[in-house]
Amino acid sequence: MFTLGPPMWGVGITDPYAASVQSLLHFNEADGTALPAASLGSASVTNDGSASAPATNAVKSTTPKFGAGAWLAAGGSTGLKVSKTTSAAAPYTIEFFVMPVTLGAFGRFLGVAALSGGVAFSLAYGGGSVNYVDLTGTNRATTGSMSTGNWYHIAICYDGTTVRVYQDGTQIFSSSTYSRDLSSDTITIGVGCSAGAGGADGTARFDEFRWTHGVDRYPSGLSVPTSEYPNS
Repeated sequence: MFTLGPPMWGVGITDPYAASVQSLLHFNEADGTALPAASLGSASVTNDGSASAPATNAVKSTTPKFGAGAWLAAGGSTGLKVSKTTSAAAPYTIEFFVMPVTLGAFGRFLGVAALSGGVAFSLAYGGGSVNYVDLTGTNRATTGSMSTGNWYHIAICYDGTTVRVYQDGTQIFSSSTYSRDLSSDTITIGVGCSAGAGGADGTARFDEFRWTHGVDRYPSGLSVPTSEYPNS
């Protein structure tokens, strides 16, 4: 029987996979905060743009999806980087809300890299077309598209064999050929940048970033969350 993932989060709702969350960022800090605090997980957070672009590459209270703040990523190679050494190859789920501000020619707005394995994959919205970028830097077309000024929910799910990308609850990409595990290595996820893959020339606002390692949260699809992810 076809089943959906958790339909929504709300008051009193808890996360059954909270112990597997490597990082949960709500971006609810004060305007100008360069290093937002994680509500779950022990991943480190660094900001490549805090020195060069503190006015833009920081928490902003304008136009959040939820809560009091939202992340506005700088262009070029700067952005927020979330890093953690994982213990073993396992399924994972990376999810967040994103609002494109400028699309850019390449538009790579999320990248995943490993210390020894190089770039694992990226996501891009260059010109408005959403692409899954493989480890060679090749764009793999999806059925998704984005425009500036609109919020989108993105979930990247890996079940141990196949990677699937969802946009607003609809699967836009699926592949076992270009899937990548995140195993026994220092994994860095670039939010608003491509984590070394290049081509990060778009800008965007981000809200509700969550990285879960060891769990494919949505093996049969999902409904878009209607409130912040729970802290426990």
